[in-house]
Amino acid sequence: MQYISKHNRSYSSLAEYEFRKALYTNTDAVIKEHNASQSSYLLAHNKFSDRSEAEMAQSYGENKMASDKEPVVLPVASSFAAIDWISAGCVNPI
Repeated sequence: MQYISKHNRSYSSLAEYEFRKALYTNTDAVIKEHNASQSSYLLAHNKFSDRSEAEMAQSYGENKMASDKEPVVLPVASSFAAIDWISAGCVNPI
């Protein structure tokens, strides 16, 4: 309840509350296990502690569809011509 109050969380139903509580409990276990490991850094709860991995990935812009596609390989020219960006008018004065 302290987490809900501190991070101003609200849930639309009891089912969602239970789901978020389970996610928070799992996150809490990960944090406690890590912090007991004598690591050089500590973990703590934040406003994302009740979110799933999929929700976190979505909030960071991860796109699973893009990673499933084959990469596009562009042909490489055998030689490159030098470009004078100043005479091309692409360089601003200082």
